[in-house]
Amino acid sequence: VVSLGAEGCMAMHGGKTYRAPAPEIKVVDTTGAGDFFTAGFLHAYLKGQGIQEACEAACRAGAAACLQVGTDTKQVSEALLGMS
Repeated sequence: VVSLGAEGCMAMHGGKTYRAPAPEIKVVDTTGAGDFFTAGFLHAYLKGQGIQEACEAACRAGAAACLQVGTDTKQVSEALLGMS
């Protein structure tokens, strides 16, 4: 899985390429975005979701981290709840 920032992400698995767009947001601060991106991917994947769904969750979580100054796990948790 590779983060492409504002362009979303791309992953390769089993000879197939997956892409997910980043949500369109007004970026306030990118602190923690990469960590939350990774956590979003792993959270979805370990819950049994496929690579495409995990990529989408990663992009949502990474974007949520950029919505305010600093890190707020509540906001990221809310972004992840959208994939339940």
